[in-house]
Amino acid sequence: MKNTLSITGMQFHAFHGCNPDERKTGKKYTVDVHFHADIGKSMTTDDLTDTIDYVDIHAITAHEMQTPSKLIEHITKRILDKITQKFPQINYCRVKLTKHNPPIPGTVDQVSIELEHKS
Repeated sequence: MKNTLSITGMQFHAFHGCNPDERKTGKKYTVDVHFHADIGKSMTTDDLTDTIDYVDIHAITAHEMQTPSKLIEHITKRILDKITQKFPQINYCRVKLTKHNPPIPGTVDQVSIELEHKS
């Protein structure tokens, strides 16, 4: 049985970017995490210790979002690496990071990057 768990719409105000103004005033970011893991035991036990606690996924994401980086690629990889290191039972993970209102001339609502890990 394939199990996909998703935590979407995690919003952060963070201080990432190459532009000094971004690093001073910050921007809005959204992070989505989707992962596959064997959660069959928790389906029958109803016990949090038998699954992956999404509060832990959020905590990892929040911690990494608080660490300034120049590139969204770098932040996204850190989030992905920390999640898959903490939870080796995850056999697939996809992290999408969206930066809202990037400093691009003209009208650009957002830029995003998605990274995947498969084991």
